[in-house]
Amino acid sequence: MYAATHVLALPDFTKAFTLEADAFGYGIGAVVMQNGKPLPFFSKSIGPKAAVLSSYDKEALAIIEALKKWKHYCAASALVIKTDQQSLKYIQEQKLTEGIQHKLLIKLLGYNCTVEYKRGKENKVADALSRVKYQLNVLLGTVVRPAWITEVLNTYEMDDKCKALIAKPTLDPTAEPD
Repeated sequence: MYAATHVLALPDFTKAFTLEADAFGYGIGAVVMQNGKPLPFFSKSIGPKAAVLSSYDKEALAIIEALKKWKHYCAASALVIKTDQQSLKYIQEQKLTEGIQHKLLIKLLGYNCTVEYKRGKENKVADALSRVKYQLNVLLGTVVRPAWITEVLNTYEMDDKCKALIAKPTLDPTAEPD
């Protein structure tokens, strides 16, 4: 019997993607989902200039950052953007001439997308990612490591000769690279 593990799903480019984004005082977070399962996600701290923006602008900024990171998902098929900023669902109907909302509107023009409101209580993944207090700012993916690789790596740690060879470049600056 196998224990259940939480892993990121693989994308199916024939189906629609859902982008959930959120912003909170000092950070933004987003996740791309498909069939209710997460694909990639990220969390990023924002600078002091962005931190003083309105929550509307911060939410728009979170969507812009996510669209930049995941163009390859978002442009591939239909996209549903979910945000807990209810007024953003009308972004495509507004006349904007400047600012972050205008940047978001321009970004959205290249995608087959709709923006939907998702209550903050229901937007748990993106909400949690936006509240990370340090800058993670990485794309995370599924990494599968076969058991035999772990076993080989463990044997290096047990063998004194291997330990010495691994430590040599660190301890001796004149050692051969690689």
